[in-house]
Amino acid sequence: MKTNDDNEIQKKKYQAYLKGPRRFSSKTVDKKMQSLYRFDDFLKGKSYKEFNQKTAREFQSSICKLTFRGTRVSARTIYQTLQDVKDFLIWLSMRPGYKSKVHYDHIEYLNPSREIKRKALNRSPRMYPMSLNYVKKLVLGIRGDSELDRRDRAIISILICTGIRVEALATLPLCCIDIQNRLIDQDPAKGVKTKFQSRITTRILPIDSIFTEAIREWVMFLVNRNLDSMHPLFPKAAITHQQESFSFINNSVSDRFLKANSQISRILKNRCAEIGEKYYSAHTFRHLHVRLMEKIAKKPEQLKALSQNLGHKNLMTTLSNYGYISEADQIEILENLDWGEVR
Repeated sequence: MKTNDDNEIQKKKYQAYLKGPRRFSSKTVDKKMQSLYRFDDFLKGKSYKEFNQKTAREFQSSICKLTFRGTRVSARTIYQTLQDVKDFLIWLSMRPGYKSKVHYDHIEYLNPSREIKRKALNRSPRMYPMSLNYVKKLVLGIRGDSELDRRDRAIISILICTGIRVEALATLPLCCIDIQNRLIDQDPAKGVKTKFQSRITTRILPIDSIFTEAIREWVMFLVNRNLDSMHPLFPKAAITHQQESFSFINNSVSDRFLKANSQISRILKNRCAEIGEKYYSAHTFRHLHVRLMEKIAKKPEQLKALSQNLGHKNLMTTLSNYGYISEADQIEILENLDWGEVR
């Protein structure tokens, strides 16, 4: 791919703008930059200053034909790519040297078709076959009693009992959990990485004693070691040299934080492999957590409490992104309504 030095400079400035004033997470910024890389592939070294109506139309056409591993990319990818490039060009059109070159009326030609927009924004809810019994089997399948075994049982238990996001889970210090009251204080001021840097008070819900006992046992193990309050709640493994051997072992924990996605995913994959079960990502536990809570949270205030426990400011975020009623449940619920009240 040909590169343009001026383009690269502007991209770096935009990246700093997204991370700085816009306060986007590194993960979100990376996704937006990926859209700009697709735009650069299309431009083949041409300057952003040459952007016009024709460029916009041709780029949109090329994105709609884009394939990945032999399959046409989704409407969601097309929509998000066009939106990310459009946001960048609007920002660029206000920069010195670009104000008279990049015009807003030309940028508007990046708007996706109504069909693409409809498909992208009306996604089918994601359904996972993972059940509560699957999670119990996963926890009970860890039969050892090493520090790593106890840590991993607690990680899986925290995921299902709170629905906590993996980035927050990996950055929780010991001082952020109150095991007596079953509370977690997701406090960004203490290094916890929450979405939008929001402070979230989360109750560890008593879904099953298997999980709450695994969490309590692990926390008390750390507390009894008189560790610093900022010690990781879920530390990385400590790799030590085995005596009279050239091999290394890791059955204890260190004083370092886990890397959220890669290391927690590896923990779950390894534990699933041990019991011969399919692997599901940590975020899948969040979906299952909501499904379980929706079965018992019937009143509006109960649903709102569930939503806040997950860190959602808006109840509709919980219901639209995580809540789903199967067709069978939908029919059963409607059949059990008291229709006498409308007669």
